[in-house]
Formats: sequence, C-alpha cells, structure tokens
Amino acid sequence: MRKFIKGNMKKKNFTFLAVMMAVILSGCSLAETKTAETPVEQSPSINDVKMESQEYTAGMPEESASVAAETPEEALAMEETTEELSEDALEVKNIADVFCTAYFDRNIEVIKKYLSSSYEAPVKVLDSAEEVTDITVKGLADIKEADIGDGYTVSCEFKPNAQSDTFQYLTLEFIKQEDGWKIQAYGLEL
Repeated sequence: MRKFIKGNMKKKNFTFLAVMMAVILSGCSLAETKTAETPVEQSPSINDVKMESQEYTAGMPEESASVAAETPEEALAMEETTEELSEDALEVKNIADVFCTAYFDRNIEVIKKYLSSSYEAPVKVLDSAEEVTDITVKGLADIKEADIGDGYTVSCEFKPNAQSDTFQYLTLEFIKQEDGWKIQAYGLEL
C-alpha cells in the first residue's frame, strides 16, 4: 500500500508542477505583451524645460531670471561656489585652483611652491597632451576653521578631454602649517 501512495504522489506532484509552470509562463507572456502595446510617455526635452523655466521667470527681476534660465549643470556648479565657505576653505580652493592648473599644464616649479616640507615623493604631472575641461574643486564644504596640523582632502574633478563623458579626479591632501595651507600628498584617480 505504501508503494502505491508514493507512486501516485510523485505523479500528482509532477502534474501539479507542470500545470503551475504553464500558468506562470503564460502569465508572464501576457504581461510582456500588454506593456509592449502601452505607449511610453516621453520625458520633456531640455529645450522644453528651458522654455518652461524662461516662462516661469518672466515676472521675476532680471538678476533672478538669469539664474533660473541656466542649465542644471551650471546651477549645480554655481551652488558649490556660492555656498558659505570658511576662510580656510577659500584659501584651500585658491591653492587647489592654482595647483591643478599647474598640474595640467605640467608646470613643476609652481607645483613645488605648494608642496609641504614633508613631501618626499617625485613631483608628477599629467602625462596627457590633451586639454582637460570642466575643472571643479570638490570637498570644500567640509573645511571649517582649522588649527595648525589639521588636514583635509579635496579633489579636482575634470574631464580628460572635450569629448570625454567621464570624470577623473586629482586628489589633494592638504595640511595647515604655520606658513599656510600646503599639499602633503596628491594623486590621480581614474
């Protein structure tokens, strides 16, 4: 009797499994067909967004209208530069701007001026002959009023050439010394 029950249970389980698979597969194919027939709503183009932005700013003073009509990328870059930065953050930004420019221009003499006395590695510069674009200093908001010996890390975000759609980062490790902010280490992140 036991063999009879076991044999029939296997057949019932197999039949049940086969029916469930058929239902599941047919349900999936119906859902795919319905979604394929449903029209997809297109998101507004950048020109449409700019047009709406200009319509919105029509009643605003001239200064406000120029800010609202900018592209999202320009607005983001402007946010980073106009937010309230500490004196130390502004000093680090100025040094980072000069240092990054010297790094990209392969100007070793200028780079050496901003390195800390403890920097012992060989001075390296960008080895590409292409002109970098879209340079932005990141990480300045974290810098508060600092004491001598305090350190912060910032990055110069950039595109390696005008055709590139990816960013690279030149990371700068700053330390506050008696004679001001100096770079104790730097390196290129890909």
